[in-house]
Amino acid sequence: MMLFTALFALTAAASTLAAPFANYTRCGNAISSDELRAVEAQFAVDSAAALAKDDSLIPIPAPQERTVHVVWHIIQESTNLSGGAISDDALEAISAMNKHYSGSTFNFVLDKIDRTTNSNWFKSATSGSPLQTAMKKALHTGDAKVLNVYTVGFKGSGLLGYATYV
Repeated sequence: MMLFTALFALTAAASTLAAPFANYTRCGNAISSDELRAVEAQFAVDSAAALAKDDSLIPIPAPQERTVHVVWHIIQESTNLSGGAISDDALEAISAMNKHYSGSTFNFVLDKIDRTTNSNWFKSATSGSPLQTAMKKALHTGDAKVLNVYTVGFKGSGLLGYATYV
């Protein structure tokens, strides 16, 4: 269930962040066909097991608010706008996410903004590359309950950023 919640929140965050940028076409997170088949197979097994149980006497609790803590990593080449420096005021995504999820049980809270000046990461941390993996490992904050969002240059890639629970 935690995996489903994490994947749902990740997908929701990526979709929300992408909404205002019509010229961008895809998210930087990718799942292989084999990984997708494995997740779907496990879901089918779990669903069958749940249906086989007699849960008719177990009360279903009311939905609880789920707070998603967010750490935003701004990877910049320099401290000016063209170098990737984003002002704190520009990070309206958290407000937008809360607005779009106002009818749900999800609430997003920006815990921290982390700024890293690294020209190599800014220019070259592309989806699935060893460089972006190294960047995420170096910067990731918190545990699996913390959504880490990464913004880099993505020039020519059509991507907006990375979001991960891993």
